Amino acid sequence: MNNGVGEFAFANIAKQLFGQPLLLAETQGLIIGDMIAARIADNNDPQSNRFNGGDAQFKERTGGGIEYLGYRKDGNVATINIHGELVNRGAWMDAPSKLTSYEGINQQIKNVENDPEVTKVILDTDSPGGIAANMPETARAIRRLSETKEVIAVINGQASSAAYGLVSAASKIYMGESSDVGSIGVLVLHMDQSKRMKKIGVAATFIHAGSHKVDGNPFGPLKGAALENIKARVETVMDGFVSLITEHRENLTEETIRGLEARVLLGKEALEVGLVDGFATYDEVLEDLKSAGNGPLSTNRSIQMPGKNPQTNAPAAAVITQNDVDAAVQAASEQAKADGIKEGAAAATSRFNEVMSAKGVAGNPARVSAAFDLACKSPDMPAADVAAFVTAHSPAVDTKPKTSLNNRVTNDGDDLPGSDENPDKEAAAAGVWDDAIKTAGVGH
Repeated sequence: MNNGVGEFAFANIAKQLFGQPLLLAETQGLIIGDMIAARIADNNDPQSNRFNGGDAQFKERTGGGIEYLGYRKDGNVATINIHGELVNRGAWMDAPSKLTSYEGINQQIKNVENDPEVTKVILDTDSPGGIAANMPETARAIRRLSETKEVIAVINGQASSAAYGLVSAASKIYMGESSDVGSIGVLVLHMDQSKRMKKIGVAATFIHAGSHKVDGNPFGPLKGAALENIKARVETVMDGFVSLITEHRENLTEETIRGLEARVLLGKEALEVGLVDGFATYDEVLEDLKSAGNGPLSTNRSIQMPGKNPQTNAPAAAVITQNDVDAAVQAASEQAKADGIKEGAAAATSRFNEVMSAKGVAGNPARVSAAFDLACKSPDMPAADVAAFVTAHSPAVDTKPKTSLNNRVTNDGDDLPGSDENPDKEAAAAGVWDDAIKTAGVGH
């Protein structure tokens, strides 16, 4: 049980978390706060360690000794781990806390830059974020590295807040289909210890110069000018955070990022918003980079959700050759031509039926013949106009049929313009109708 002597043994640890801006997923911030509070109460001592570099690489120094490189290397591909909560410096918290420091990441970047065997780098990322201080500087170091060596980030679990700030500097970002990404926001955690202090009989007295010198101290509630001052700091850090991401990810706008309101996104939505470039596991990206040799990551490989199109999440399309396209176009053209002929014939039949059955034409052999001529010579003239023209320019005659329509009803002079003195009644009739068509201005 706590005897009160060790109440402030974790003061240096606590000040890394409380009262300063954190680029950390909210739930993780609360977990850490609870953990630190519990350790303060139980008076457990931490064990220091170096930054967590995963399966680190070593090499012999010239003149003797071993140099720690901090990254894994497989052929020409180096892997830098970004695992756990992010802090500015290492060696201040115990190994089970799973921390990675910006100091350690920067050292690995320098080592990779100086390794002539490494041409490609993977940022193997599984982090909820962490402290804001030195995150932008580390992200820009990653961006500079990407100018000389291809840098691919793989979100292998999560990349929230500060962790996303780091991976945004990579050439490309891929994520596992069950991973999450986002939480682009700023968090300040304040814990009011005044009641607890009172309970154990301890009072804190500040003697200070400067009205904001003790803003955010844990020995009282956060309010008034102190609260507003910290809010202003949060907004300033957020402005810089958004600017950093839009600088690195040209497809993202400030409006888009702020509109997320620090949400954490899963695969499909993260891809649609533009936080990532596709779906792939660490092993898939590693194999692609190794297969590419010194060339860039293959753009032909479909790094995506299994069986899905990475842009629409729809079933992946089969490969279609140019011959397939040409054949499809030819088939469609022939079908359209056949359909057109069929539709045209049906329309012509319907038009002639309408002309021949029109009032004033039907049952009058002379007008039927004239209407037939006009309909043939003027295919664009509507049926109603053909009937109206013939009715207006051809006198009404005996409707008794003289012969068949196939013989164009030309054997009886009474049925057509002309006279018995004209032996070529059909020619005379045709001449009369040609003159009438020209006079009316009907084209054909």
